Amino acid sequence: MMKELSVFVDESGDYGNYLIHSPYYIVILIFHDQSVSITENIAALDQALKYITLPVKKIHVGPLIRREDEYRYYTRDLRIKVFRRMFAFAQKVPFTFQTFVLEKKTLEDRIAWNTKLTKAIGAFIKENIQYFLEFDVIKVYYDKGQHDLTVVILTIFNTLLNKIEFKPAKHINYRLLQIADLVCTLQLLSIKAAAKTLSASELSFFESYRVLKKNYLKIIEKKRFKRK
Repeated sequence: MMKELSVFVDESGDYGNYLIHSPYYIVILIFHDQSVSITENIAALDQALKYITLPVKKIHVGPLIRREDEYRYYTRDLRIKVFRRMFAFAQKVPFTFQTFVLEKKTLEDRIAWNTKLTKAIGAFIKENIQYFLEFDVIKVYYDKGQHDLTVVILTIFNTLLNKIEFKPAKHINYRLLQIADLVCTLQLLSIKAAAKTLSASELSFFESYRVLKKNYLKIIEKKRFKRK
């Protein structure tokens, strides 16, 4: 039987010049060994969300927390129910993750941006090359939201690894892409919590810095990829 690794890619922030409301650019890679089925986990999540009257097929955590877009008319109680169900799903699913954070004000131009991101992701893969070589095929799923990131990911994986398949994917079709979105958002919240810069809507959603750290940030950190 072929051994297959799925890699789900997501990002937070704008790709480009420094903006005061978007000082960081975060890229996340979610790793899932396809030999371990998550079909039952997905069915359990779908069942848990069944009676919630939100658009639950695709969970977009940032707007859910900030009460934006399709979630703007829903109460905190309803939104926190969806968030907790999604977080519980993430706890149970067997995956690991790695994040790469760029502080935008330290980057002079797009070339510096791409170079730093390429070096960071490339170094991570090289440090863990034996793990990746265990798999017969690696499938990379990304929605191609940022052209530069698409090029960086394709270049790195095809240069350092063999048997790579790139799969353009929509969040609505993959719960693991939604997990990537969840973890990416939590990574940003972790940075903001450390700097005490959470917005009023974020702080209201989680009630306090302590609740955010204890109930979510520390727990999800256990899923971080550990060097093989």
